[in-house]
Amino acid sequence: MSQFTHFVGVDIAFATFTACAGTAPWKLVVQPVQLDHSEDGYASFLDWMKDHNLKPEHTVVCMEANGAYSEGLAYFLCASGYPAAVEPPLNIAREFRVNASKPDLLDCTTISEYACRYADKLAIWQPRNEILEQVEVLLSTRQMLSAQIASHKNGLQAVNRKRVLSVVARNAHQEIIAHIDKQMRQIDAEIQRLIDSNPTF
Repeated sequence: MSQFTHFVGVDIAFATFTACAGTAPWKLVVQPVQLDHSEDGYASFLDWMKDHNLKPEHTVVCMEANGAYSEGLAYFLCASGYPAAVEPPLNIAREFRVNASKPDLLDCTTISEYACRYADKLAIWQPRNEILEQVEVLLSTRQMLSAQIASHKNGLQAVNRKRVLSVVARNAHQEIIAHIDKQMRQIDAEIQRLIDSNPTF
């Protein structure tokens, strides 16, 4: 049996997020509220839950996995002592028919009901090891740089094949390639340093 008696559903957008709360058997008990997707908005969200007596020991906050947006709120909730469940959107979509005409304010009620219905199956989110987070960011940055260096190498080949050579264009590509290559080597070294710093890796 779930330890939770209240289920906060959160629907996250680019600049804002909406939240509401229900109880079991599922019933909407706190109407949706819209807050800014920012540190100030997170603090207001915490005040909102406290104002409605949504205590962390009996409340779970459920949201869809939405990349950095859901991750930021999950980190804040974890630091504030509130359990958070970050669910794959497909899991929720399977249980509720999508209605493209409904307003966003109703999305959080769907998520709240989902959390109530599947309370025993919710996986409580935990922050990953900081080293893994850093490596992930570095790898993502390296991938973007790799695409850029490939583009400039192709551009350099095209310039060199021209009947009339532009020295300025050639030098520009070469300098950028050298600069990006240096940055990629620095990233590789940092990734290796992070991995070597933790024996479990």
